[in-house]
Amino acid sequence: MEGKNTKPKKLIFGGTGYLGKYMVKASVSSGHNTFVYARPVTQNSRPSKLEIHKEFQGIGVTIIEVTSLLNYLDLLCNWGSLDIRPYF
Repeated sequence: MEGKNTKPKKLIFGGTGYLGKYMVKASVSSGHNTFVYARPVTQNSRPSKLEIHKEFQGIGVTIIEVTSLLNYLDLLCNWGSLDIRPYF
């Protein structure tokens, strides 16, 4: 499997929250492909949320935005076969 990305993947729910942002940074520092499942940024979002989204994008984090309950259920059903471990 040469050439295949073998870095572990981490999916973090609530990664833009107080504790979650530390988990995200630790995951990236450990060399993991890191995914954050978060509510979308809107015009009413706090400036701190906008800043954390920009920071995460700058360090290579993939942000998956929650748009509906169906989006969440789709994630759980279709991503189950991938090598992703959710951290709540």
